[in-house]
Amino acid sequence: LQAPSHIRKWRALPRFNRIATSKRFRDGWLLESGGDDRLIKRFLLQFPPGAWDVPWELLVGELDRERRSNISIVRGLSDGPSILPSRFDRPMSVLLMQGDDGSRTGRVRLDLTREAELLLKVYDSLPAAHRQSIVKPRSCQPTAADLENVFKDAPDVIFFSGHGSSSPPGFILTDGSRLTPARIGQLIAAAP
Repeated sequence: LQAPSHIRKWRALPRFNRIATSKRFRDGWLLESGGDDRLIKRFLLQFPPGAWDVPWELLVGELDRERRSNISIVRGLSDGPSILPSRFDRPMSVLLMQGDDGSRTGRVRLDLTREAELLLKVYDSLPAAHRQSIVKPRSCQPTAADLENVFKDAPDVIFFSGHGSSSPPGFILTDGSRLTPARIGQLIAAAP
């Protein structure tokens, strides 16, 4: 599997390669994400402790270019609900949480504004019937002190846009603090 150049030296990458290149796993992944149908497929990955930092999203890069846009990988916590709703009684809410763009941590600079614009452009290009099922995505750039207010509306989908860390695993907020998977779980569990 090919990883983007800026994460080739990442410590989690060898773990990913050991797991994802095993014949059984790879064959199963290609079978589940491939096939003749062109339906959008979503994969919920729930992680036990210690596996959060493995870059599972690289699996999409294994697929044919035209197939990639039909695959979505969603990360979940290992103690999350075992049954997820397949229907909503209200429009789905989407939160784009922007963190460090690299200016705080000295990492490669990311264009988070452009990423937000692309998300909104995709939303605006949806057919009207689909837009009725999804609330226009909202974005925020929270600090650690803002987090409880950010999650009080209990968004259905959270996009993390920005840099993360692998030791300890976490999403780097605009103030430089880390939002760990355990803290994300606490915030979601506390939301109404």
